[in-house]
Amino acid sequence: MTTRDAAQSMTRADRMRLQRNHQDRLRDQAVSESQPRMRTEAPPVVIRGNVGSPVAKRLQGSQVRRKYSVPMGKSGAELVMPALPEFHVSWRIASGLIFATMLFMLFSMSAGKTFRIQETTIIGNQRISSNDINLILGVIDKPIFMIDIHKLKNTLAAAYPELSHVAVSVNMPNQLN
Repeated sequence: MTTRDAAQSMTRADRMRLQRNHQDRLRDQAVSESQPRMRTEAPPVVIRGNVGSPVAKRLQGSQVRRKYSVPMGKSGAELVMPALPEFHVSWRIASGLIFATMLFMLFSMSAGKTFRIQETTIIGNQRISSNDINLILGVIDKPIFMIDIHKLKNTLAAAYPELSHVAVSVNMPNQLN
């Protein structure tokens, strides 16, 4: 059977199919050999008013990185180094620095001896020694900002009911009266 006999035995629909397949293959080869197609931007969606926004976000291409060239002597050679990333100061960084500073201050105040009570000052007491009151209160070598004045007042009143007037006050940096 020759090609002419084969062409005559095919129907017209088969011949059209073969011709379209051949054209599609040629078009695919031409597209694959040419440069890749550019991606188009999505059209803006128009809303009432004069503001429009794109339907899809624009595709982000690779960002161009700056390079630094360092000359290497008089020979004309240079060393090309990548640039350091750009540093943008934001409110989050500022609030993080404030938080870290406050945390450091709180730790240093609780750990340092400057803000720890060494002894209590007793005013107007004639009968009870200051050592007895210090033992009852149990505040020696504790940070001054961890003291609960009302609790200390109630503890002293309960331990010594003969005291007519109990008042507790705190003075910075480490005085308990």
